[in-house]
Amino acid sequence: MKFLCAIGRGTNIVSEDWVKKSKTAKEFLDAEEFTIRDDVCEKKYRFSLADSISRVRESGPFLSGWSVFVSGKCEPKPAQLKEIIECNGGKLLRTSPKNPNSQTFAVTLETDKATLRGKLPVYGPEIILTGALRQELCFDEFTLRASSPEL
Repeated sequence: MKFLCAIGRGTNIVSEDWVKKSKTAKEFLDAEEFTIRDDVCEKKYRFSLADSISRVRESGPFLSGWSVFVSGKCEPKPAQLKEIIECNGGKLLRTSPKNPNSQTFAVTLETDKATLRGKLPVYGPEIILTGALRQELCFDEFTLRASSPEL
């Protein structure tokens, strides 16, 4: 969770080597030269940490201007997703809005999507988790229910 929040803030995420070499040099070295890499994870989730951090710094976090309702049965739990959503520029809604705007969506599990009523588009939690890694909203990839009429 802290990792996803750090990305959303555009924070340098460095290796231990940065700490050791900065201590030896008795000054803070350029953090960008020590940005961590995890080729396996980056390939699996189709992102580049350096690109994601750069994207935040250039355009702001991926949820800027978005409001998100997270159902109570969601995993990770709403309290856990709240921090990720807010660190990535979004606003967590405590209740499902009756009249959502175009910058609002819901997050829940596949098994719980039918309990969400209203016009709100519904996505799996990966839209937040993977979105934070990539710093982009991947609506098509994580759709559970497109916007629908009132039930």
